[in-house]
Amino acid sequence: MRKTPATTAILGALLLALIISIPLYGQANYQVGTITIEGNDAVEQSLILSVSGLHRGMRLSSTSVQEAIRRIFALGLFYDVHVDAEYSGGQVNLKIVVKEYPKLKSVKFDGNDKIDDDDLKKVINIFERQTVSPNQVKQAEEAIRKAYQEKGYHQVEINTEREEVDGGKQLALSFKIKEQKKVKIRAIEFFGNEVFSDDKLRGKMDAAPSGFLRSGAFKQEQYDQDKIDIIDFYKNNGFIDASIVRDSVVIDPDGKHMVIKIWVNEGERYYFGSVNFSGNEVYDSEFLKDKMKFDEGDVYN
Repeated sequence: MRKTPATTAILGALLLALIISIPLYGQANYQVGTITIEGNDAVEQSLILSVSGLHRGMRLSSTSVQEAIRRIFALGLFYDVHVDAEYSGGQVNLKIVVKEYPKLKSVKFDGNDKIDDDDLKKVINIFERQTVSPNQVKQAEEAIRKAYQEKGYHQVEINTEREEVDGGKQLALSFKIKEQKKVKIRAIEFFGNEVFSDDKLRGKMDAAPSGFLRSGAFKQEQYDQDKIDIIDFYKNNGFIDASIVRDSVVIDPDGKHMVIKIWVNEGERYYFGSVNFSGNEVYDSEFLKDKMKFDEGDVYN
């Protein structure tokens, strides 16, 4: 089982302490002699050494070793990092041992009819010959899922097959995709709206339930803009504090339809009050009021 970064950092520091504690007779810290790096293949030694913060001649403590391990792990290129130490000639010689994630040898997609391979490769953000971690593979799966959801395929299933080759140094990925059917909007419901009806608010949205000449397709970007448009509508009608408290998309048990639910807080309606001018010498106040595009008592927007 692969060690976690935190576990490996603790083990590395403990190992270092055990190795150097006896011959140095309890001194607080020690001078670093040589530093070697082992286990790297794709990653340059100079990068590992630079990121570690360790260098020849520095005074070493268990804290500096833990920090070096943390920094190297933060690169996201290794699944195991530890530091070995050997006392020699009044100095501590260090060996940084790393285990790299495999390089991506190939990536394939299977079952994708609605989105072609080239478009999927653009969204997964991992590339052949690049070092790939399990977290990056998970993020690639989520990127594929999001791409399908934006096209209305909310029931898409993705199964990733991993094959390690070349002794574990390379990784072949295959994303198995079951697109399922498009989920269409069955209804859009509002809660908390008292001034404007559901129909009025639905009229401000591009998303609409399926029906005559309406596909009912759900697109996330369109829906995000719809929510902005609803609030703009409220503000243009004097409700400058209006907000969407929360919203949800509930998919029916049949997996073919969804219900959008939106909770709004309308707030108070604002009106223009009295207008007064000061410092106007060239034009009197009545002349300036006539030039204004609103009157006292009009709805504020």
